[in-house]
Amino acid sequence: MDAVDVHLTRAHAALDAEAFERAFAAFEAAAALLPHSPRIQQEVQRAVLRRAAARPVFITEAAVPQLLYLTEFFKDDSSITVERLVVEAHLALGRGEGDTALKKLVEANAVARPDYPHAMLAEAAILRVKGDKLAAVATFDKAVAAAPKNLTALDKAGLALLDYGQPEEALKYFKQALAIVDTSNTRTHAAEACMRLDRRAEAEEHLKRAEILAPQQAEPVRRLAKLLHQDKRLDEAKAALLRVLTLQVDAWTCFELAMVLQEQGQHTEALPLLAKALSLEPTSHAVAYHVAISAQALGDQVGLEAAANRYLQLSENVPGEEVRRKELLAMFGKGAARPTAASTAPPTATSVHPDAGLIPPPEPPAPAPPSIQPSPPGP
Repeated sequence: MDAVDVHLTRAHAALDAEAFERAFAAFEAAAALLPHSPRIQQEVQRAVLRRAAARPVFITEAAVPQLLYLTEFFKDDSSITVERLVVEAHLALGRGEGDTALKKLVEANAVARPDYPHAMLAEAAILRVKGDKLAAVATFDKAVAAAPKNLTALDKAGLALLDYGQPEEALKYFKQALAIVDTSNTRTHAAEACMRLDRRAEAEEHLKRAEILAPQQAEPVRRLAKLLHQDKRLDEAKAALLRVLTLQVDAWTCFELAMVLQEQGQHTEALPLLAKALSLEPTSHAVAYHVAISAQALGDQVGLEAAANRYLQLSENVPGEEVRRKELLAMFGKGAARPTAASTAPPTATSVHPDAGLIPPPEPPAPAPPSIQPSPPGP
């Protein structure tokens, strides 16, 4: 067996284990020894299709043209029929063709290996979207039963149960996944299940472990900081939030840290963070309100009036803000600090969460595909 075949054998083993990064690395090593090989090019393209079927996060808008080409190119390749059908189902779903997607998945499940879970997982995801909770949960359970060591199946089943308000059952799946491979994402999901079960110490343990496993990820630390803040462990929350800011500067973290500082009486330190949060989320009435609170604490009448006016404008049509509005108006006396003009900015998601501050940012996007992955040749 020559060196190229050794790398390809390693790539195939990695694909069977759904270790796609390792597989693409092996393909790159093979391609370095045998550049422009049509055989290696096709191996890589099959791997792209297999990864898309197993990891739908890679079916991005930018990837759709290539995936459309690959599903057509491999239409008669029986070695990848199931993965092709799963990808075609995801593409159909992206076009709003749910019934077509389900038909593709039924066809895929009919010819899939008994231990292949991704057609069932995709079917369960569609059933969730259609609101068929019982069928979705049953299909997720079936996928896990088919592949009890498949981390994607365990994670998706757990997240579905979490979404359906069954944290105890979800936690079982997350722990099953952690027994196979200890990952930051699964630890973070397990922590969420524990929080919903009010098992806060266990949640904290999961989040601390998640940070150790992936020190470059902000999300576990952000959630840990929120937990610590809720428990009034202000110094620990402050330290965690400062760690987040070394990884990612976002409105939620600036705002959360500012609230911690306000509770510690450090209004001078809180104001720059609130200003940053407001520059990132200019329509957040919650941030404007806390700017006013710090300005009042520091005796800054001009800053208080400006922040109060901004808050009153932004919160004008927000339900549940009556108490805060009256509180700020009372700071000035009757008739003072009223809105000078109606806010024309559209409300954000934060507007309906006045007590929770800002909504944490979403998970980071999927990583870029490996450099070996070729653009599809023309038809």
